[in-house]
Amino acid sequence: MAYMNLWDWVEAVLGFLDGIWQWMTPGMEVAREYLPVFTPFLALIVASTVAFIGLWTFRLRVRVEHADQWWKREQYALELTRHEHQLMRRTAVAILQALVPGEPLEHASRAELKATKNRTSHAGRSGIRKLP
Repeated sequence: MAYMNLWDWVEAVLGFLDGIWQWMTPGMEVAREYLPVFTPFLALIVASTVAFIGLWTFRLRVRVEHADQWWKREQYALELTRHEHQLMRRTAVAILQALVPGEPLEHASRAELKATKNRTSHAGRSGIRKLP
């Protein structure tokens, strides 16, 4: 097996790059001739691509933040279901129903929900946070 010394390797790489340059020369001459014509369009394409990616990233970030806030509220409500006070457990039921409005909870009765609505109006005195 023959090994190349460093100088032979550098000459081989430079020869390869020179071949690529010679192969690209006609295309580069055409580009030099027509590039000033297409430069405004290229700038428009680049700007619109950057704007699209920025908006897409922003929308994704908003969705992720929304899901994160929903999960924090869900965890808060689940922690309240294990609280020792009945008012806190009723509040947890109300929060869970507010977070998932289409699915009824099995253990929540209409009387509990009504009592929760009546008692949470005094949230400032009882220390329970109202959800927005």
